[in-house]
Amino acid sequence: MVVLIVSIILIIIIAIVITIAFSAIKLELIDFSIKDYEDLVEIIKLIKDKKYAGISKHTDFILKLKLCVLKRIPIINFKVSDEGIAKFLRKQIRKNKLKKEEREIKKYVEEDKKQIENDIPNINVEKLKLLMNLGTENASFTALSTTALTILISIILRFLVDELEEENFKYEINPIYSGKNTFNINASLILSMPTVDVIKLIR
Repeated sequence: MVVLIVSIILIIIIAIVITIAFSAIKLELIDFSIKDYEDLVEIIKLIKDKKYAGISKHTDFILKLKLCVLKRIPIINFKVSDEGIAKFLRKQIRKNKLKKEEREIKKYVEEDKKQIENDIPNINVEKLKLLMNLGTENASFTALSTTALTILISIILRFLVDELEEENFKYEINPIYSGKNTFNINASLILSMPTVDVIKLIR
């Protein structure tokens, strides 16, 4: 009887290890939007002040998380709104404040370059839909900014995309020559990373 229980436990452990080793966590960003320039300014201020939980008041989006076996078959699937993420961030901020003294007395040793590279998760972008309108008071700066952003996105995608299929990657950054600061964005995104890398990242 003991042998049978031990065998079952070992089988369960092996199954869990195999599932983790050959699974991936996918994040799908649905209809991310910033409606106007004033919201963008407020978001920048909140990021600068490290008040990340307040960002949800100036954005709209839904985040879908999936745990996929063999990187394709979903076994866990749930959605969370921007407000849900804000609540999570507020909880984390409170937790971090409680651990502040503990963090201050810890001494961190700088890792070598190879170790740092090993810790970077293997992120793969599977789908990107992006529409951005950008305008500034300076027409030349508007043209330069939109061009630079387009080039930057194309360079980043080369590193984060395994198979570049045209129908899955559509991004458009439009210059708005209105003589005033203008900004809005709408985006949907699906990315995945091996579960093993996620565990290493949050350990």
